[in-house]
Amino acid sequence: MPLSLTQLISVASGLVVAVTGFLYQRRKYLKSLTRDLGLETFPQYIVRGIGSRMVRRLRPRVAARLSLRDFALNRLSASSNRLLVPAAVPVELVLDDMFVPLTATASDRSRLSADEIRHGDHHRILLVGDPGSGKSTLVKRIYRDICRAAIATTDPRSARIPVLVELKNLTPAKAGDTGLIGSVEHQVTSINTYASRDLYDSFADTGRVTVLLDGLDEVNTSEFEAVSAEIMQLCDHLANRHPGNQVIVTTRRQLYVNLPPSFTDAFDAHLTLEPFTADDMYEFLRKWPYRSAPERQLSRIFGNLAAQPNIRSMCETPLILAMYVATDQITGGDGLPETRPDFYRAVVDELLVRRRGRQLGLTTGLNVLRRTRSQVLGRIALEHLLDGTQSRNALDWSRCVAIVQEEEALSEAAAGRRLRELSRDTGLFTEERPEETLRFVHLTFCEFLAADAVDRGDERAWGRITGAVDEDTSENPGRRFGERLAEVIVFSVALQKNDRLRRERLLWAIRTGVELGLRAIADCQPYDDEIVMAKLGEITDAIARGTDRDENWFHLFRLAAVALRDRELAESSLTGRRSAHLEPFFLNATANAKDGFDSLLLSYLRLDPGAALELAGSIGLEIAESRPELLIKVLDEPAVLAQALAKFQASEAGMRDWAHILAVGAFYHQSVNSRLRTTSTYAVPVSEWLPPRPGKKACWYDSYVFRNSIIGVVLEAACRWPGPSPSLRFFDTLPVYRSSLQVKASNALSLLTLTRMILVAATPLILLLIPGTIDPLLVGAFAAGILTTEIAIQLFRKFRRLDPLLREARYAIEMEPSSAPVRRLLDMVVSNPRTPTSEIARQVRRIGRAQRAEHSSFWSRLLVPIPTALILSPMTRVALFEILMTALVDLEIDTHEPEAAAEVAGDS
Repeated sequence: MPLSLTQLISVASGLVVAVTGFLYQRRKYLKSLTRDLGLETFPQYIVRGIGSRMVRRLRPRVAARLSLRDFALNRLSASSNRLLVPAAVPVELVLDDMFVPLTATASDRSRLSADEIRHGDHHRILLVGDPGSGKSTLVKRIYRDICRAAIATTDPRSARIPVLVELKNLTPAKAGDTGLIGSVEHQVTSINTYASRDLYDSFADTGRVTVLLDGLDEVNTSEFEAVSAEIMQLCDHLANRHPGNQVIVTTRRQLYVNLPPSFTDAFDAHLTLEPFTADDMYEFLRKWPYRSAPERQLSRIFGNLAAQPNIRSMCETPLILAMYVATDQITGGDGLPETRPDFYRAVVDELLVRRRGRQLGLTTGLNVLRRTRSQVLGRIALEHLLDGTQSRNALDWSRCVAIVQEEEALSEAAAGRRLRELSRDTGLFTEERPEETLRFVHLTFCEFLAADAVDRGDERAWGRITGAVDEDTSENPGRRFGERLAEVIVFSVALQKNDRLRRERLLWAIRTGVELGLRAIADCQPYDDEIVMAKLGEITDAIARGTDRDENWFHLFRLAAVALRDRELAESSLTGRRSAHLEPFFLNATANAKDGFDSLLLSYLRLDPGAALELAGSIGLEIAESRPELLIKVLDEPAVLAQALAKFQASEAGMRDWAHILAVGAFYHQSVNSRLRTTSTYAVPVSEWLPPRPGKKACWYDSYVFRNSIIGVVLEAACRWPGPSPSLRFFDTLPVYRSSLQVKASNALSLLTLTRMILVAATPLILLLIPGTIDPLLVGAFAAGILTTEIAIQLFRKFRRLDPLLREARYAIEMEPSSAPVRRLLDMVVSNPRTPTSEIARQVRRIGRAQRAEHSSFWSRLLVPIPTALILSPMTRVALFEILMTALVDLEIDTHEPEAAAEVAGDS
């Protein structure tokens, strides 16, 4: 029967409401963070929203768990994902896209990645680093990773909640009566989620809270004792609630060495951020958002860094490397300075006048503009750093206005406008809190401008600095001007042009502290000053004789080695012959070494690979034969890779010795793999030294993947002479294909394809045997079987997406390589590399199943995995090698004991 008008209106209204609701929810989904992160599809977003609303009313306890996801989404969207790189044209980088995994070294010389810090057994961590080394970036990344894991988890019991506190903003007066403990709790409970108070309590009581305290060195000097006491109270409070709660505190090295034992002893791990290696630099450059020709730009910039040791040393910190690349993109790589102070001067000069001059078309008056702006900002920075009552990089607005008033004879209102104009024109600082505080883009710019003010001033300005540092006696430990002004001192010495004054300041810096003196020498480069060089010799002798070889000693060793390397280069350019300073220092340092030989030799290899290899040979240590893992670790250095390639191509004997190093290095370093793939010319007589092997259909240098590049020759040679290498012996069992067509043809004969062919062939035969009318249900069943098989084949073409168990196994193997199941799997592969693919796949999937059972939800545990036989194909073994490769390589190069090498060094 026809619908009435009322019914038609109701239906139309319902459709309008439905369509409007759909469009509204679709718009919300497109703007949602979970969609940007690829965590859920639109139907999942709708189902989750409906489910959470129903559960909040019916099951409050379950709703409290759902609030974890809401909290993590809120915190992830509120946290900064941008990094501003100061340059003439400031570059804004995306943290998640540009982050290069930093490595930290513990007191026992073990190395930890960001994931290992987050998932490790350490619950109180002091994270130490030099200026610009990436401390704040690392804790931001850890914070965001914890939030992402909480959003994606299907089991809230395995998640954590993060809290990030910038300590420069925390003072006892601002924290209120509850102090830091209350501030941490407030960050969680103040978020508008269901049962946020229960969320914090439940996670704190089960040991799943991670508190990240960034910038201990930026705390007000006068309030440091009170803030450090509150940090200790927070650590004790969280430990009392559950030992698994984690606290990570970041600080500069200059403050760390002056911290009282009562504070440092409360932390069970002291981690020092390592400088960028060549591999890290390559990865950073690979991720940089170039305007055009990224591959060509990457090769050019990386080549420049490899060819110029001074610039390379300067760019070992992420901040300087980012500024270097940003400046390079503007200048095309021409005229870049060679020292850190000169580089900062060029960047600051660009920001102070040149950028604004180009915008306004100014051609004259730039010197006056530079002088007046430098004078104002330099005095602001110097007065701020000499005032121990102010946080390191939070400048008092009223004090800055007063200085501008005095310098430029302006009214208070005009001085405020002048400050905002400087902020807009230069980009060096911003108004953090309106008419309360200013903040430089990075603390080192504040310190450089303060040093520039000292350089332009008279001896009274330098005297104020030395006086403040000299007052830091044992009776007055709370001021700590020595570490607060350390960077200012280093910059001031390097900027001084008068030889006599520079020498006096250098000698004062050396008397004040060994690290301060070495850093000043490295930045100043006074290698023609005999008096300073005599002091440098005394310092290096004392370091070489040192017996307490903790993380601070290794840091001083590296600073001294850099200074001696630069001295050799400087004397070589002046006299035409290279004197030896670094080699005697290394020999003295290793003469009585009972441990740490590897770390010393690795440092030497990175500084001067040619000399290090010659030195090792002179003391009877053939590194390529007895300690190949040391060379593999530093193969990302362009000079080391060049040496290895030269020796590999020199003779057949050299090929035998160096093929293993190059091949495993290509597995270990992404940059080495990329560079070997792009090295197309080689002098190796392949047909003579590497003829086809009996029983092998093809060689690796004939493979369509590695053809016309030297990596194919390297891999083939390594498979001929793998030695005890577990990764190479397993790699030698992989199939070699001459063309991609071969791979497709082999996959076409896989078990899934054969199953489909049998079903397709059997369908008409079965239908013919059925008497009478064809049963539609039977036809539908066969069609469903064919369709299912076809879908499986399509998924099969992307192997990693086919079987979730393999994906989960990869994660488990990377995160817990020392667990019993992984060790058993590795032992099986190492003892018999030719173990059948089916058996290896079965063991790998068993690890993935255990990972799923431990970390997945109840429903995902009920999923029936695909039988192992159905995932086997000619490419399965290649995929299994990719899963196991990292663990096999780590087993090969990170478990070697250094006693034998240490004994060789000691006897020599």
